[in-house]
Amino acid sequence: MALLCFINILIRSFQHKDAVLSGYGENMHPLINDLSEKTDSQLADKIVKLKGQYFAYYSNPDVQAQVQLAIESYQHEVEQRAIAKAKQKDETQNDLDKLINVS
Repeated sequence: MALLCFINILIRSFQHKDAVLSGYGENMHPLINDLSEKTDSQLADKIVKLKGQYFAYYSNPDVQAQVQLAIESYQHEVEQRAIAKAKQKDETQNDLDKLINVS
């Protein structure tokens, strides 16, 4: 059974190689699809739920490793969104600075 699960994960990881090559790196869980479709609150709720599952499986380190990888995938998406918002805010502020000319 464990071998079949591993093979399934391996197959799915090959199907998601585009996601790995597009910036998620090796930390993206192979069973997680595009996270850009989810809202910020959905991402936060999923992280909380996964953290609860992580501690529920304290006796099974293999499952914990998979849950941790999923948590990291969701956290990576949250971080990328925060970086994009900060960058957009900086660009907006720079545009306003150009409009105000104090001489």
